[in-house]
Amino acid sequence: MRKRLCVLILLAGAGMLHAQMFSAGIGTSFFQYERTFLDLEGAYHQKVADTMEMVVGAHVAIATEERGGQVAADFLIAGELGLEFLFPTSPVFVPYFGAGLSPQFSLAEETSFFLGPYGEAGFRLNVHPYMDWFLELQQELTIGPPRWINNSTRLSTGILFHF
Repeated sequence: MRKRLCVLILLAGAGMLHAQMFSAGIGTSFFQYERTFLDLEGAYHQKVADTMEMVVGAHVAIATEERGGQVAADFLIAGELGLEFLFPTSPVFVPYFGAGLSPQFSLAEETSFFLGPYGEAGFRLNVHPYMDWFLELQQELTIGPPRWINNSTRLSTGILFHF
């Protein structure tokens, strides 16, 4: 019931905001190349020009490990604000490149905040008049303690919904 209510609110909000596109995805985040997180993402896409979109999104990632006989979960919560540049080669296949800024919170044994740029590359395949399937690789360079310079990679797939 909760999921249905959230979807209805999202769809109603999209209409009120004159939203053009939403994406939802799942993937893997290799955070600092030390741990692998299961990554869930959602984003709002606004067309800025014929071949350019503004993206505002969020990622919630989880990794578990055994600590003292108990399973403990660590979370990575990331925002995303950027631009995607589309290179349509056909009505069905659209490669793209994007860049932007990503604030991130690591909620593990200690809480940390990171901020930095990201670059991404991917492609979309039109599978339905209202849906595109995407596959994307994102590289992040964030600044924050304790290492101060952090690299991470995300690989994700999902659906981009057109309204």
